[in-house]
Amino acid sequence: MKKKITLLLLFLSIVGVKAQNNDFWIYLAIGQGNMVGTAKVEAKEATVNDNFVVMQTENAASTQLGTWKKAVSPIVSQKGGYGFLEAFGKTMLENTKNKKIGVVAVADETFPMAAYDIEVSHDFVANKTDEKTKAALERYGNNIYGRLIDMARLAQKDGVIKGILLQQDGNDTYNNAWLQRVKKVYYRVLNDLSLDSTKVPLLIGEVGRSEVGGKYAEANKTISKMHAVLQHSFVVSAKDCALAVDKVHFTEDGYKQLGRRFALKTLQGMGFELSNTHKSSQSTRTKVQSSVIEVNVQISDKGILTATATEPLVKVSVTDTNGASIKEITLPEPSKEFTMDLNELPQGQIIVAFHAIDGEQSFTISN
Repeated sequence: MKKKITLLLLFLSIVGVKAQNNDFWIYLAIGQGNMVGTAKVEAKEATVNDNFVVMQTENAASTQLGTWKKAVSPIVSQKGGYGFLEAFGKTMLENTKNKKIGVVAVADETFPMAAYDIEVSHDFVANKTDEKTKAALERYGNNIYGRLIDMARLAQKDGVIKGILLQQDGNDTYNNAWLQRVKKVYYRVLNDLSLDSTKVPLLIGEVGRSEVGGKYAEANKTISKMHAVLQHSFVVSAKDCALAVDKVHFTEDGYKQLGRRFALKTLQGMGFELSNTHKSSQSTRTKVQSSVIEVNVQISDKGILTATATEPLVKVSVTDTNGASIKEITLPEPSKEFTMDLNELPQGQIIVAFHAIDGEQSFTISN
């Protein structure tokens, strides 16, 4: 009898424990309408890779809370539309092998950053009287931060949280207090989920820019300061991302461009080698025809660029996309290894060119 009980306990322990899959990368997503997505969902968006999934975080009669489902648009909420997460997941899978991508999103256009701050969120919930915000709060059990953490803990049983994504509309109070609140919420999430800041960065997207008529473009001045306040954060550029007629939310094409940038910035922050599709063509800044050398570039989660070349490098130059010089470094002596802190360079797209005696190679980087 004792032997049977022992065998039964052994069997239960085997079937009851589910191993965490290190190849299942999970991203927490918070923010406003541009995180939810507002573009029209087209029929073509129904075809989604099975390795891109989203967790059910809203109260819904049709789907059990805390379960994974295929990330078919609308991803974040049935009240939303097509957003940037669709392109984010697609780009992540295109640039990684044998990975599964999951999203745990708690977002709504009515949620300012204060809604995620547990020290003031109770007052935020209690003081909201408009039906739209009340309905959004009810979908998350009137506990926005609590729902995010509860769902994230469930997700951790299946995979590994690799990052936190933040995308707002610009309808918030943008000042130093906002920056500090983002930092506070970020570290509280890490603490509650036992995460390491060096392995789980915050990626924050710009709101609609002024050059495309963004209604809240001024907010980007504050957003651009995020990295100075929070080391483990990266700002994702919204340059040339088209806006809808309200000049707040992005169009389908705008969301696709923003989503790809979120994914590439994520991969760069994890130290992935830049894809060949992001290497610039042979340099045209000189009339002398030069050969292309091989350079392996990696970017750490702290924004440190490390380059290894097949030929000794003699100079590294940085320009903007219009060719204007930003920085030029002449190496004291030729070397196949080079390291540079990208945090010291302007944010946005830059071109980093590596020069050897007999050739060069350049990369376009979303800094």
